[in-house]
Parts: sequence; structure tokens; C-alpha cells
Amino acid sequence: NLFNKMILPIALYGSEVWGPFALSSNRLYSVNSLFNKMKKIPVENLALKMARFALGIHKRTSIDAIRGELGLFPIGFQILNKSFKYLDRLSKMDSSTLIGDAFSICKGPFVGQYPWISLSKKLLSVSKISSDDSSFFHLKNSRAREFLSLLNSKH
Repeated sequence: NLFNKMILPIALYGSEVWGPFALSSNRLYSVNSLFNKMKKIPVENLALKMARFALGIHKRTSIDAIRGELGLFPIGFQILNKSFKYLDRLSKMDSSTLIGDAFSICKGPFVGQYPWISLSKKLLSVSKISSDDSSFFHLKNSRAREFLSLLNSKH
């Protein structure tokens, strides 16, 4: 709980922007590859080290056992959620504002020139989430469980 309230917000600061870069790679073609990429995020390693310390267990203890004991989801879900919420907010922004106008220009024929938008859209397609699915942008445990069940069925 201490980690989630004091350390995690600092560690995830700005993840709306850096998240798609951290979660993307040239070999990101499926939900499984996205899940594997989530495991390699430095913030995830920090969270697992803290969980091991809190439980007082050996460093070779299974990650699944740690997550099950503490009820933890991968931090990559939070990063995806924040990135998708930000993308959704930008896409709904009025083009009379400076940010809305800049985003509408980026969505046009220049999409390939703006890596953040391209990577965010790639993550949306790989995670099998429709950008029209506004319920995802308010990710709760039920949606996370649904996404986890999709991941588990692919494993």
C-alpha cells in the first residue's frame, strides 16, 4: 500500500507519453508479446522487488505467486490505461484549442511522422481494444480481469 501511494505515482509520472515507447517494439504483434514486454519495464521490476521485500520471500519465488498473494496486476496495465485515456482525451479535444488543433493536424496525412500517435494506435490494435470502447478508458478490475483472461487464453 505504501508503494502504491508514495512510489508508484512518481514512477509513473508522464507515462501517458513515455508508456507507448516503453511498451512497443518491432516484434509487437500479439497480446502475448505485449504482456512479455510489460514484464520488462523497470517500474515492474521495482514493484516486484518491493513486493518480495514486503512478503519476506526469496528472490526466486514465482512472480505469479507474488501477484496472487498480493492481488497485483502488472503495472503495464496502468501505463496502457493512462496512455489510452490521454489519447482519448486528445482525440475528443476541440480543434479550436491549441492542443486540439495540433492533434488534429497530427492525425491527418502526417500520422507516420509522429511516433507517439503511431505507437499508441499500434498498442490499441495489438491489445485488441477498440478506440471507440470508452469503457476501457475507465479501467476497473473487471476490465483488467477480462484483459487478463484474454492473455491467459493466448498463453
